[in-house]
Amino acid sequence: MVDLGDARPEDRAFHVRMRHRTGADVTGALADPDRGVAHLTQSLLSDPHRLRGYLDEAPTTEAKLWTAYALHRLTGDAAETRAIYDTLGRPRVEVAGLDEELRSAILHEYASGCERQSDPRWRIEALCTEPPTRPDQNEQLCQATGALTAAGLAPKPPVASTTSRAMGRTT
Repeated sequence: MVDLGDARPEDRAFHVRMRHRTGADVTGALADPDRGVAHLTQSLLSDPHRLRGYLDEAPTTEAKLWTAYALHRLTGDAAETRAIYDTLGRPRVEVAGLDEELRSAILHEYASGCERQSDPRWRIEALCTEPPTRPDQNEQLCQATGALTAAGLAPKPPVASTTSRAMGRTT
């Protein structure tokens, strides 16, 4: 077999897969600079004890976050994940100009579907923080109706409709 080297992320991912297939420990690849390789690595790991041991030796915060994510995937222990997150200083991706309420709504709506290359701070923050309270739609409708009425408009009550996607029609 030709030596692929390790310059490209694809080559490193191949090496991680092959080492894992032979039973070798691939935990160190959680520190790979390519998030796709780190994501692959966390998906292959299955030993929570080894992961807990790696937390102290992981060379970067990002590697520690991937470790926490893998641990959470394996154990579902939200308290442990929060404790790791707190120990790391609750790192998060800052987005200039985005208020906290909207940021929280976006985080909790989309973090569970992050792509492989996504920053692990999104994933861990979503696991460790409470989602925002969903707005009361009936209250919002009353407020909107009140605002329209106050503006001199005469809104009619909403019309109930059902959509049959299978049939492609609305009734």
